[in-house]
Amino acid sequence: MKKNHIIILSTILSLVIIVISAIVLKNYSNAEKKQIALYNDFNRAMIIYSISFFKSPEEYFQNIRHQQRYTIGNQVTRMSLIYNMKEYDFIDILNYLPENVEIPELNIGLDNFAQFLNHMNMFLNPEGPESCFERNDNGKKEVIKQNGRYIYKFTKEIVSKDTFKQLFSEYINSRRLNSTSYFYDLLWRDSLIKAYYGNNRLGYNRMKNDIKNNYENFYFRFENIVSNIISNVFNEFTQYLLDGLQISSGTRLVTKTNYSIKLKTETLTLNFELFKVQPLYNDITRHSTVLYGLDLNSIKEQMKALELPFIFS
Repeated sequence: MKKNHIIILSTILSLVIIVISAIVLKNYSNAEKKQIALYNDFNRAMIIYSISFFKSPEEYFQNIRHQQRYTIGNQVTRMSLIYNMKEYDFIDILNYLPENVEIPELNIGLDNFAQFLNHMNMFLNPEGPESCFERNDNGKKEVIKQNGRYIYKFTKEIVSKDTFKQLFSEYINSRRLNSTSYFYDLLWRDSLIKAYYGNNRLGYNRMKNDIKNNYENFYFRFENIVSNIISNVFNEFTQYLLDGLQISSGTRLVTKTNYSIKLKTETLTLNFELFKVQPLYNDITRHSTVLYGLDLNSIKEQMKALELPFIFS
């Protein structure tokens, strides 16, 4: 009788242990799933941060190159970003850049411009990139899962096109140049061009007519001179943008701008589409289980529809 009693108690104890173990395992499994979901969501968000918000030049261009591995189509290069700004007439001097011409010196200005956008993203969106995501009623990021993709809506304030035009005019005026004739006037300072056209008013007008009527021939006739003027003006203007920012020595954040005009802004809203590239197998990051890629082509199309350069995305 005593032996049977012991067997019954042992059986009950075993069942209790099994039930408790099952509950613990289930809770652990649920906790792990939540952690995995959080880590993967964070990793997707970080990709969006790295392309849309944090544009410190070296990291920004490296992140673009990294995401291009997973995107089919035309590559985003430094020169394509510059031509893209020309396409939408954001900085006047770039309108004098002929098609399919590489001017390496423009990279200095492009780095300056990316750094300017990096500063302005924080200045105009002071709560940081997390505040730019659309959120659901629970306060979590709103994610649309569609055709194997994770779609996030991301909204931020950017400097308006009109402001850049005003700032460029301000920069030209600071150099004591005329905003409508500065390009011709800078060219006319070159002795080789004066010798070619004749150092008088008639020669100046002949040069202007050549530029207006057959610019490509003019450019390649005086390629080095013209390229230097384009790169110098672009690089100086983008440095002018940076010099107009007052930055805290402690936080390295912009505290105010020192331009003579008030910056106007516009709201930019984009859908960022991410997709699974491959599983991740790494004990160090066991909660990050997937490598994600960003659809750059989708961003290009959205920016094209908005008539904005890709670098603002």
